[in-house]
Amino acid sequence: MVLKHGDRVILITKRFGNSSSNPVSTKKKTIVGTVTRVQKYADELLPVTVKWDNGVYNTYGEKDLDCLSHPKIGDKIKDTRTNDIGIVTQLKGEKVYAKWIKDNLELHIHIDDVEKILV
Repeated sequence: MVLKHGDRVILITKRFGNSSSNPVSTKKKTIVGTVTRVQKYADELLPVTVKWDNGVYNTYGEKDLDCLSHPKIGDKIKDTRTNDIGIVTQLKGEKVYAKWIKDNLELHIHIDDVEKILV
């Protein structure tokens, strides 16, 4: 996964502990953050800076984060325009194909209109 500025992410590792500055997401509580900077240097150990929705900034490796802006096949997603729920079936460039639960149809939408749902 390649993160970029503006991506919405959650912290999925506990190697930094679990606190307001390292808010690990659980089934009961999810803290989302926004990528504010991605370093491009190979020697940078924690190249991704995240501003958490609680206002705290911290840095991480890409493997420490799960990107809500980049769904994978099988992920449950929400169309941010209509709030319809679907399951990702295909990814082709900027298009996300999903089987929409409400209508039982497989249609595509632009990746910018998708938000991954945590289960």
